[in-house]
Amino acid sequence: MKTLLSIFVVVAVLSFAGCAPGQMPPATSHGVALTITAPADGSCAAGKPACTYAIYRAAAANGLCPAAGSTAFVAVVPSQSALTFADNSVAGQVVCYGAETLQSGGNSAPSNIVGPFTVPASPTAPGVAGQSAALDAPKLAPMPEQTVAKNDMPVLSAIVK
Repeated sequence: MKTLLSIFVVVAVLSFAGCAPGQMPPATSHGVALTITAPADGSCAAGKPACTYAIYRAAAANGLCPAAGSTAFVAVVPSQSALTFADNSVAGQVVCYGAETLQSGGNSAPSNIVGPFTVPASPTAPGVAGQSAALDAPKLAPMPEQTVAKNDMPVLSAIVK
């Protein structure tokens, strides 16, 4: 009984923390966090010409990602040196990603394709009825990282956040 009461108190405190009467809860945004692993062949190692990465996104059709290299993929980042990218513009969509290594004016073969990821919609402002308001934030099921190793191209992994 004591344990149950403690859990209720913690949940009640956390439920109301940060919002005074009449205030909106903090905004929640959903997206996909991508991580790039440099090519395993060492072509981007120290002393080699610098590598950057292009990141591509496509909408999943019928729950399936397009094939690597498909024209359905559109560059969302034409070139970046960072090995991470957060795509926060895909709330409410089902998306897939791919990447390419760019080096000395050339592009590698496309990376593995990750996805499809069903990204929850961002919550909207709650309606107010009298003196109370409620917001049901979408539930995000944990998804394992998806990775496929290849030797001559970048490897892309991602997780919905």
